[in-house]
Order: sequence, then structure tokens, then C-alpha cells
Amino acid sequence: MVLVWGIQFLPGLDGLSGSWRSEAEEVYGIELGSAVSPQPWLSLDHGGWVMLGLLWLMFAAEVTPTAEQRHGLLRWFGVGAILFSVLVLLVHYLGLEVPGWQSPKKLGPFESRNLLSSFLSLALLILMALFTYDMRKRFRLAMLWLGGGAVVFYLLVLNFSRSGLVLIFLGGLIWVGLNFKSGVGMTRLTKILLALMVMASAFLLFGGETLERFNTLWRGSEDSASLIQVGRGVIQKDTLKMIQDQPWLGVGLGNFDAVFPQYREALKTESFIVHPESDWLWVWAEMGVFGLAAFVLVAVAWWREVWPLSHGTDKHFRSACAVAVMMGVIHGFVDVPWHRLGNGLADCCFCVAGD
Repeated sequence: MVLVWGIQFLPGLDGLSGSWRSEAEEVYGIELGSAVSPQPWLSLDHGGWVMLGLLWLMFAAEVTPTAEQRHGLLRWFGVGAILFSVLVLLVHYLGLEVPGWQSPKKLGPFESRNLLSSFLSLALLILMALFTYDMRKRFRLAMLWLGGGAVVFYLLVLNFSRSGLVLIFLGGLIWVGLNFKSGVGMTRLTKILLALMVMASAFLLFGGETLERFNTLWRGSEDSASLIQVGRGVIQKDTLKMIQDQPWLGVGLGNFDAVFPQYREALKTESFIVHPESDWLWVWAEMGVFGLAAFVLVAVAWWREVWPLSHGTDKHFRSACAVAVMMGVIHGFVDVPWHRLGNGLADCCFCVAGD
């Protein structure tokens, strides 16, 4: 992976670039260097972050926590998620201005509501695991997870994003499925299903504008029709054309937004597009097929380390963490949670799924 990143800004490889290079030079008169990437200094800068991420994964793979350490880490994560949600709600309802917070609705530091919802859905899954585990022996602590989970779920609905709700319900059902025929008690699984049913009922009763967004999809209204012109699908369609033109090494880390405008055909809006609405397409577009293959191999190696989730290996929490990572990977096909530091750190915490 580091080799793929390094090649992108080496001089003398401009022959591997796509048609965007000749168009930039001949039509727009832009003088470019001889690197594969149009802005190799950006590739160098972004490559440093990739290397930091790899070092973190290597560290997490070597230092697998014990069950007791895992429980402690997840409890601290649960407390942090609750306090974060409370802070976001206070800022929102008090109308405060926080430097660096880019949400248009003053709901957290993320510029996209889907990224906040991704974090909240994964946090809610862990809070459910903590609640059902502590219910028998740590009742007061379990009530903290229950109350905190209600706050997180409220913020999730308030955030006006469909993706997070789909993730928590889908992830919860997959989690139950993984534990259904294991040593995890049926009482605990019943509590998980009951929690999902309560959240679904609350959403159907009090979902407000967020529920209406789901209804818009079912009715096929003008809003959903407009998404065909400006939504994820057309951005990804144009991105695939861009990838097809330079598939092997990509356009270089950090260079998607500079090259993408020359491949815009299906997208009708004039909005500036900074990413392809997909983690996987973003990696492929900027690092090429070899970079994409490297990330796939990392994902496969991680899954082989985690599986099988056998009884007696703290399966209750390990399976919840594994599902949280799976949901992040699935969400990465239609959004970019792994490219954002806040979501990336949350997902990296779930390396504790290892045995």
C-alpha cells in the first residue's frame, strides 16, 4: 500500500495518467509536472495520514485486549458517546456557536449529517451491548446505558438522516443472528430484540421530518426524483468513468476533487463535489486498483483474525464490535465514514473484536 502511494508522486510517470492531463494542458493551458498525480504534494501529505492509519492497525492487531480490558474500553467509549451526544444537543438547543463545527443544523462537528449518524448508530449498538450485559449484575450502570442510549437515539432521529437508522436496525438484527445459536442467553437476545422494537415504535410515532424522508422514498415524490439528478448515484456513475480512464494507479491521494469535474456528465448540478459518496470508490479513484486491493486484503485479514466468534471468547461484545465494523464497511459503499477522523477513530476502537 505504501508503494502504491509512493509511485503516485514520482516524476516521469505521466504516461500512466488519464485523458484529464491532455485536456488540462491543451484546453485550459495548465502546466503539469510529470507525476501521475496532478498535485503530488497533496499525495505526499495525504499519504502521511494513510501511514498513520496503517501503524494504528498494526498496533491494534498486536495488542489484543483481554475480556476485562475490552469491557473497560467499551464502557469508556459508551460514556464518551453519551457525553458527546449531550454536548451536541446542548449546543443545538442553546443556539451556541462552536468554532470548527460545520454542521448546518449545529449538530456536531461533521459537515455531513450522514457522518454524524454513522457514528451515533455504531455507538448505539455498543450501548445496547453494554445494557444487556450489565442488566443482571450492575443495574445502575445498565440504567446509565439505557438512558444514554435514549439520548443517542433521540439525536440520531433529530439529525434528519436515514442512513444511521438503517445501520442500527440492520446491525442489531445481524448481531442477534450471530448470537442466536451460541451460548449467549436467550434472555439477553430477547432484550436486544425488545430494544430494537422500542426504538422502531418510537421512531414510527415521533419520527417527524426524518420519518417523512423515508415516506418520500416510498411515494416516489419530486424530492426522490431530484435525487436521481443530484444524488449519490449520478456522482458514483461519473466517478466510475473517471476510474475507468486511470484505473491502475489512480489520480493520486487528495486529487479527486481537482480531476472529477472533467468527467461530469450524468451529474446535472453545478455544486462542487469533493468526494464520490463512497469510501471504496474514493480509494479506487485516488489509489487505483492496487490500492483498493490492499484495503480489501486488510479487511479480509481482520475478519480472519476475528472469526470464528466461538462461545467462551467474550462473544457478546466481540460480535457487537464485529458488526459495528461491518456496518462501517457497508456504509462505506454509499458514503465516506472511513475518510473522516471522528468516524475512523470510532471504528478503530472496534479492533477490540479480536480474540
